[in-house]
Amino acid sequence: MDSINYSYERYPYEIARQWFERGKTEEDNVFRFVSYWIVFNQMYNYGVNDYERTTETDRIASFCRKHAETLIDTIDFDADYLNEFKARPVISSHHTVDELDWRGGEDYIARKIYEKLGRRNGDRDNVLYNKCFSIAKEFVGLCDYRSNPKKRITLLFLTIYRIRCNLFHGMKNLQPKRDFRLISDSADILEECLPVLMDGVFRIR
Repeated sequence: MDSINYSYERYPYEIARQWFERGKTEEDNVFRFVSYWIVFNQMYNYGVNDYERTTETDRIASFCRKHAETLIDTIDFDADYLNEFKARPVISSHHTVDELDWRGGEDYIARKIYEKLGRRNGDRDNVLYNKCFSIAKEFVGLCDYRSNPKKRITLLFLTIYRIRCNLFHGMKNLQPKRDFRLISDSADILEECLPVLMDGVFRIR
C-alpha cells in the first residue's frame, strides 16, 4: 500500500478504506473475504477500551445492534448470496450436515447436528447437545423471515464470524463447493455493508 500521511483523526478511516479497495481488486474470493474481514474487525473493535473487551462474539453482537438500522436497510435476506446460509447450519468445525428445512424446528435440527458429530440420543452428552441446540436456534432465527430484524442481522454476522474462524483455523477446504461458496457469499455481504458503515463508525462514536 502507498505510504501517505493522514491526519490522526482520519487514520482509522483511511486504513479501512485502503483494505476495502484492496478487497474490491481481489479476484480470489478467499483473499477478498480476508480483506473485507480486516475492515469489519477494525470497525467492531474501534473505540473499545480494555475494560470493554468482552468476547469477540459479544463485540460483534453489540456492533450489529448499534448499527442495526443501517444493516437492515442494506442487506436483502432474499438475495442469492444468502441461499447457502439458509440451506444448512454453519458448524465450528469441518463437519457439515445435510441440507435442512429450518421449518423442521430447533429440536429436529439440533438432533441432526448431534448425529452428524457421531452421537446418538441414547448416549446423549448434554453439554454437546446444548451446543448443537444453540447452533440450531441461530440457524432457525437466521432463516425465519418472522424473526426480529435486529436479531436476524446479528445472527447473520455471527455466522460469518464462524465461517471466518473455520477459515483462519484451518477448517475450511478450498475444494468443496459448500465451503468456498460460504466464503464467497460472506465476501459479497461484507462488500454490500462496509461502505455504508465506515463513515458512521469512524466519525460518529
